[in-house]
Amino acid sequence: MQIAFNVVDYLDHIISLTANALPEFSKEFHPEVRTADPKFGDFQANGVMSFAKKIKANPRQLAEKLI
Repeated sequence: MQIAFNVVDYLDHIISLTANALPEFSKEFHPEVRTADPKFGDFQANGVMSFAKKIKANPRQLAEKLI
């Protein structure tokens, strides 16, 4: 039996749930999770940068709230 588990989809879902619980984020936010380096299992969520630009906010402050 093979169990399919997609880490990128899981991280995207969890980050979206967290963002939806914060007043700084809206339903328009998409985490955009991708693999930074598949060899090492590094992941990054670039969606905060584009969302911050869209709402004219500081991306670092938004990312810290999301963390």
